[in-house]
Amino acid sequence: MDAIDEMILDILQRNARVSNKYIAEEVHLSSPAVTARINKLESIGIIEGYSTIINAKKMDKNIMARINLIQLRGTKEQIVGVLNSNPNVINYEHITGRYTLSVKVLVSHTTELEETIDVLRKYGTTETLIILSTTRVGKSTYMFD
Repeated sequence: MDAIDEMILDILQRNARVSNKYIAEEVHLSSPAVTARINKLESIGIIEGYSTIINAKKMDKNIMARINLIQLRGTKEQIVGVLNSNPNVINYEHITGRYTLSVKVLVSHTTELEETIDVLRKYGTTETLIILSTTRVGKSTYMFD
């Protein structure tokens, strides 16, 4: 990966629907050269996919929160199963430090948040942080697998 690949990734992170022609103009390459570079970044797994940014409030999802869990009971597999089946869970990370997992949820009202917290409390102690606002800095989600 070189500086041009990094420029291409930066452009795609800001807008994954931008044309290869536009990218080519920005990085001073031909469209076929940009296409080849993007295909290579996909084939070696640096680009794993493309996503859509959704305005949660327009979907009547007014509360975003992070629930941090100190696991005291159950297995990681049990908790992951519960998280994967919960439609309110956006993502979760296995983390170091005081907490075992950090779970990001998106709900319409506090009752849904409380229900999700109650489910997680079956596995340990939780601390919930309400997210007041989010500012995008032009980067898409990075995955650590």
